[in-house]
Amino acid sequence: MEYNYLLLAQLLKMRRLNSGYSKREFARKIDISDTEVSRIENGERQNFNLTTLIKMCEILNLDLVKLLKTCGYLPCKKEEMDIYLDEYIKDFENNKDTCNVQKEETEYCIFILEIES
Repeated sequence: MEYNYLLLAQLLKMRRLNSGYSKREFARKIDISDTEVSRIENGERQNFNLTTLIKMCEILNLDLVKLLKTCGYLPCKKEEMDIYLDEYIKDFENNKDTCNVQKEETEYCIFILEIES
């Protein structure tokens, strides 16, 4: 299983949008710049500070272990990964104002989540 940092970035961005945080407000809460939030959410940062990720998950009420399993950073059976991702998708679909979710499955269980601006 490959690490899917783009999926991680998109899940963080979608949860931030659903939580009603602006980039600037969110950045302030986790003590990084809004530019760095943009880089993370756009997948420009394949590796970033673990403390930052922990803070992001705490503020967004995300389970860090579940998120890391969903994105291939921790060992996980494909069936379990599919269940986790379906949970994220259902959560995002509940907020149609900010998120349009599309799902495409490949051999690596990578899904594309598209965000409307």
